[in-house]
Amino acid sequence: MYIRTQRALAVGVSDKLLIDNDVVVLCEYGQYDAQNEADFTALKTLMRQANININSYDLFMSKIVQGTADGGIAPVTVITRKSLNYHIDDNFTYSTTFGTLHLKNDHYPEIIALHTAPPLAMLKNEWQNDLQLISDKLINKYPDAIILGDFNATMRHGSLSTIKTHKDVLNALPFWKRGTWHTQMPWFIRSSIDHILVPRDYKMKSVAVMDLGESDHTCIQVNLI
Repeated sequence: MYIRTQRALAVGVSDKLLIDNDVVVLCEYGQYDAQNEADFTALKTLMRQANININSYDLFMSKIVQGTADGGIAPVTVITRKSLNYHIDDNFTYSTTFGTLHLKNDHYPEIIALHTAPPLAMLKNEWQNDLQLISDKLINKYPDAIILGDFNATMRHGSLSTIKTHKDVLNALPFWKRGTWHTQMPWFIRSSIDHILVPRDYKMKSVAVMDLGESDHTCIQVNLI
C-alpha cells in the first residue's frame, strides 16, 4: 500500500503522484462551489491532461468547518484507487481547522487525513487545539488508523510528543532527510511538519521524502507491507 501526502498537486500528476500509489492525500488543493459543495473540476482536468483514467479513482474532499477558517485555505483532498472501496465515515464529527477526512474500508486500514492551522499569532489557539485533537481524540478513538497530513508541527510540538501508540514513518530516515518544509531551504535545515503516523506494529518496505518542485512542501511516500 502506498500513501503520499503533499501540500500542492504537481502538474505531472501521472508520474509524480498517482502511478503505483493507492492513496494520495493533498492538504491544500481543491475547491468548493458557491453552495459549499465539493468541486473536483480542477483536479479532474489535471488528471485528464495527464492521461489518467478518472473512473479508476475515487475522490474525496473535506467539508467546510463552520466557525474556523471556513475553507479559506483549501479542503483536504484524498484520491484512492476505486478497487480499494474506501468510503467516507458519515458519523465522523472531528475536524482540524483546515479540514479532516475519515475514510473506512472493510479490508484496508482506516485513513484520517487532516490539515491543521499554522502556529501564527492569530491562529495559535486553533493550532494548539488541532494538536490536542490529534493526540487526545483521534489517536485514542482510532488506534488502528493511519493519520496523515500537514500537521504544521514537528512530533516534538505540544501534545504530539505524548503519542505512544503510533510512529512517524519519517523516523525511518536519517534526520537530515526528514524535512518537509520549506523546499527553498537546504534539506538538512528543513522542518518535519508533514507526517504519516502508523500504528507501531506496522512494517514499512520503503519511505521516501521527495521534492517535486511544485510546492513549498515535499512529498512523503511510504510503502507499507
